[in-house]
Amino acid sequence: MNKKLWNAIEVETRNHLRYLAFAEKADAEGEHQLAKLFHAIVESELIHARAELKLLGVVGSSTENVRAAAAAEEQEFQDLYAIYLLDAREEGNERAAAMFGNILKVERGHHRILVDALAALLSRQPLANEQIHVCRTCGNTVIGKVPDVCGVCGSQADAFHEIQ
Repeated sequence: MNKKLWNAIEVETRNHLRYLAFAEKADAEGEHQLAKLFHAIVESELIHARAELKLLGVVGSSTENVRAAAAAEEQEFQDLYAIYLLDAREEGNERAAAMFGNILKVERGHHRILVDALAALLSRQPLANEQIHVCRTCGNTVIGKVPDVCGVCGSQADAFHEIQ
């Protein structure tokens, strides 16, 4: 059953993201009611995925969750995106190589942020109450002051939005 649950989570997650992109496109085209419909289905897909994750028992304590997230981010940049980057370069697909290279850098940053958060949790230190920003171009996550230029993709500071 676990294999089927993981497959279901993958399907729900893929559809969640896909329908979110559909909603954004519908909004951009002025089809606001269609966007609203897609947003409703997006929320439903998220509810399904959360129920499946709960049934699997994969959400633990905050410390366990940060440890799991750090391991997942490390696997992403070391195994997944490093291989995708090499494959894209070998195929001569420079656009894909640039994208995978940026994503690799962002995932490495996520890992570093999570390792720092885990260290704080393990030492029973509160996480610093700092602003957190994400670059809308590449996903670079920055804690504290926004840089003038994104260190990953080179976007200007106004590409960053604050996470509330």
